[in-house]
Amino acid sequence: MLTLRRLQEEVGPWSASNFPGLTASDNLIGVAEELGELAHAHLKHHQGRMTDEEYSEQAQDAIGDILVFLAGYCNSADFDLEALTEKVWSEVKRRDYTSGKKVVGPCSRCEGTERVPKVQDRDLRSGYSASGRQLTKPCPECQ
Repeated sequence: MLTLRRLQEEVGPWSASNFPGLTASDNLIGVAEELGELAHAHLKHHQGRMTDEEYSEQAQDAIGDILVFLAGYCNSADFDLEALTEKVWSEVKRRDYTSGKKVVGPCSRCEGTERVPKVQDRDLRSGYSASGRQLTKPCPECQ
């Protein structure tokens, strides 16, 4: 199976061979162009001006192209696409937008998360309140 890391490793030499001098800006413009193609296919499908099959083909092609351009961009910027995706996903997946509460964690015992009400004086990213009280503590199951 192709991982994001392997994609990035393979895109580097392929891109250098096929498009010498390609810059981070070129790759970013490629991402934007392909995102536009995805949005256009979605719009046409939503309007009933494209069959499900046409939409599926065009959308999947655009998504794949977006990933290739992102891998090229990450190469140009010396970013590890897989590592940054893992880092961001580990933060995003702890968010619960349906409960009206922020998810703070990880649990000091089980790596689970604790839900705390949204309060202005809390710095939820650091896990501490404005008064310095640590917000991360055992989740309800571990108490």
